[in-house]
Amino acid sequence: MKTTVAVTLMAMLGPVAATGLAGQGASEADPVIIAHRHAVPSSILGEDRPISVALPQGYDSTAAYPVIYVMDGPGHLVHTLGAVGMLSQNGRMPAPIIVAIANTEGNRGLNMSPPLTEPQDNGPPMGGADDFKAFMRDELKPWVEARYSTRAYDVLIGHSFGGLFISHVLNTEPDLFDAYISISPSLWYDEERFVASMDDMFERFPDARGRLYMTMGNEGGDMLSGAWHLTGILEKHAPPTFRWSWRHMPDETHGSVPTRSTYDGLEWVFGDWNPQNLWDELTERGPEVLPRIEAHFAELSDEMGFQVKPPPMRVGEISYRLGEAGRVEDAVTIAEVLVSWAPADFMSHYTLANALKVSCRLDAARTHLEHAMELARQSGDEAAASAVQSALAELDAEKESGDCTLPGGAP
Repeated sequence: MKTTVAVTLMAMLGPVAATGLAGQGASEADPVIIAHRHAVPSSILGEDRPISVALPQGYDSTAAYPVIYVMDGPGHLVHTLGAVGMLSQNGRMPAPIIVAIANTEGNRGLNMSPPLTEPQDNGPPMGGADDFKAFMRDELKPWVEARYSTRAYDVLIGHSFGGLFISHVLNTEPDLFDAYISISPSLWYDEERFVASMDDMFERFPDARGRLYMTMGNEGGDMLSGAWHLTGILEKHAPPTFRWSWRHMPDETHGSVPTRSTYDGLEWVFGDWNPQNLWDELTERGPEVLPRIEAHFAELSDEMGFQVKPPPMRVGEISYRLGEAGRVEDAVTIAEVLVSWAPADFMSHYTLANALKVSCRLDAARTHLEHAMELARQSGDEAAASAVQSALAELDAEKESGDCTLPGGAP
């Protein structure tokens, strides 16, 4: 009986999923901790700003993670965690650190709104976005980067007035973050004079790079008008280095639109992380597509600011399927290139061992399974080591029987 990649993955992921929920041997009363609260001292704001930090499962201080900053943090942390979990566990984005920023009493409008064109005579204080931006740049981000292992890629998510704040950052310091998800931004603010001031944004920042994903629910009126206004500016002036997407979601309310927008926005921001069109071509056309895949991930690495390699699990799955379909040499070639891309990943060697086994090169297959075993044990991944051990036993049994058969029945 052949050991499939799918079976191996289940063996490796099953225990991980269980411990991620409650921990081995946990009782019913044990809490599930999703984040830790901190207070970041701020001389700029004149207060200690509360935040919550959620680390990815299996956080490793020797690795590095992008950071997602979420405004109105307490209201959006849980659904952001859900979106990130689904996307990262399915290879659609890297596992990130999430920093949820809480508001302090009476300061939400002040912190998130740009300076008004004309001073207001009454109402709550507004127009303090420059100070809040300086807090993020000079105090919050350095605080996070000093305590956690971060990559040079940050995403800012803001809803309503948080979306307005994102527009202010884009208008004054667009490279403060690498990507932005602006959800139902309150661009009616100051009778849309602020949006009008963004018309020359790309003349002032001609080398702007990054990504903006903007949505609007069923709010209509001045809310929708402001979003269309900004969309027109982006359509007319945004350079190719600044990618953007606008989506109207009329079936969502102002309260429900953040959940869908966060998932869709992160999927769009990291859309090149899982290039399905290239995986489909690799499956259909074989190794000739490998140089294009390598070029794609080189370009992605340049944009992200850190090295991104093709995922061994995804490439391994394709190699396995080609081997099962009788395209044995294609399966071996793809697996050999995968080992050159990720020589320290046990799955690369497991993939090549599987392809070699299908081609009846059992001694070479055993060599790579042994290397996969060593790498799995070095990483402390006992589930992976157990799966490789099972594959070794099966391979030895096949060698002993001497009845290896190529796909299609050839000896």
